[in-house]
Amino acid sequence: MTLRRLMPFGALLVTACFPTITHGPRVEDGFVFGLTAATTSGDTHTEGDEGGFALREGTFGPFIGQGWASTDPHKPSAYVGLVVPLFFPVSQFDLYVQAPQAWTGQLAAGLGATGSIEGGSVYTQFGVQPERGVGWQAMAGYGVRASSSSQQSTSPAWVGNVGLSYASGRFRGLLFVQGADGRAPGNCFTEPLTQTRECDTGTHARAVSIGISLGRHRRSVGAPP
Repeated sequence: MTLRRLMPFGALLVTACFPTITHGPRVEDGFVFGLTAATTSGDTHTEGDEGGFALREGTFGPFIGQGWASTDPHKPSAYVGLVVPLFFPVSQFDLYVQAPQAWTGQLAAGLGATGSIEGGSVYTQFGVQPERGVGWQAMAGYGVRASSSSQQSTSPAWVGNVGLSYASGRFRGLLFVQGADGRAPGNCFTEPLTQTRECDTGTHARAVSIGISLGRHRRSVGAPP
């Protein structure tokens, strides 16, 4: 199969990605790697000569991350991650800062941002993530992405995510459902007299995705750093 025939298929897999959150609201100290995969359904639109683009797409590919968990409950913790969708990689970076545990009590919460060459999102994440066993988490955010066509505007959307997490030994698992509500890219044109660029308001669109992330952590839950 030629690269030209592969490109439309690859674009559907990696274009317009959801903010890919593979970690929980509580930062764990150390390195983690794994795989995330999600399917997507919802409204579709056309970008340039290609159709079938969803407002946001679930990601399929490997991820790595590094956490710095503070031992002082009055100080924040931080996580940096990278997800690389397969076929036509558009790497997505993730930076998350957990609020000091003394501020949130039993609940873990924080703020984060994701970014790639397509655009970026900011989000807040919260939930209960025990050191071992089952936990829950939720995320809400807002972001924009650029159309694959230079003749279209950016696509804004509100995004949300809820999931169940599980930790046992070095294994980390996350089952999640995510949704997006926003606008597809609008068509742009240049006014001949003033040479100013004007864009139509894109159509309202929604997307829903369900997926799973499976990871292996550097250390077992409950083990000393």
